[in-house]
Amino acid sequence: MTKTPNFLIEVDDQDITEKIKHRLIELTITDKSGLEADEMELVISDHDGKVAMPRRGVKVRCFIGWKGEPLVDKGTYTVDEVEHSGPPDKLTIRGRSADFRNGLKTLKERSWHKTTLGKILETIASEQHLEGKLSESLRNIPIQHIDQTNESDANLLTRLAETHNAVLTVKNGCLLMLKRGESKSVSGFDLEPVVITRQDGDTHRYTEADRGGRYTGVKAYWYDKKKGKKEFVIIGSKGYLKTLRQIFCSEEEAHSALSGVFNQLRREKHSLNIQPTSIHLNLLIEEAVILDGWQTDIVNLPWYISEVVFQLYQSGLTVIIKMKA
Repeated sequence: MTKTPNFLIEVDDQDITEKIKHRLIELTITDKSGLEADEMELVISDHDGKVAMPRRGVKVRCFIGWKGEPLVDKGTYTVDEVEHSGPPDKLTIRGRSADFRNGLKTLKERSWHKTTLGKILETIASEQHLEGKLSESLRNIPIQHIDQTNESDANLLTRLAETHNAVLTVKNGCLLMLKRGESKSVSGFDLEPVVITRQDGDTHRYTEADRGGRYTGVKAYWYDKKKGKKEFVIIGSKGYLKTLRQIFCSEEEAHSALSGVFNQLRREKHSLNIQPTSIHLNLLIEEAVILDGWQTDIVNLPWYISEVVFQLYQSGLTVIIKMKA
């Protein structure tokens, strides 16, 4: 049985679905990873010239799904661009999820001493009026000392995330740091990987490229209390080294951090885009994916979701899943 797409649109908490239901041309929602803002694009017909152009700054909340089923909340977006084009005349409204990046990009001078990764993230989140959440395996990682010298909070947290094989993102008012490849939510609940079979996939595109190949290894310093001086550890080979700025309190911590960074440098060389015939509406960025039915070299890679694009029309609903490994 063919499902009929359905949607609900609120503008500044007012339901306008009935007003635009028969005018809808396309609604596109793009969930992005990292500190990039999620995006929304709403295209509606203005064939009769009766559609008023919204002002920039209004809040648009989008729900999508199927008729007869509960709709899925895909977030709230602030309108930052309006376009009128034609013929045939149409109105395109573009918005982004709440943008906290400006505050996170302000340069600061401070040091963090004898603390934990969790406390640093939660402190910065509070300063930005966000709720800080991170994977339990990251929360109590000790940070003996790290300097934030003419550096933004975004950059500090990004390099800490990179050091500990994690990803940083802002979603729904939360500043999140998630352990890569860990099948648990920030609340500690087990997350089942998304399973996609070749039979589910309508079209796919796989590419392999050499990212980060310029680095031959990574280097980190740690403080040897017995000797009273800094020592260093290298993973990989000498040559062009990526050096971590944090000074670790033991050789073991330095080595663990290097492993995460070194693995990250070797990751993301592979990308795969799939447009499945079966629509998943609750996909999570960074969620692990298990593939079945493609070539062994593709299936055996540790895939995770890097971006999801939902496109809703009068005639259907599609999703494009972008993955990296």
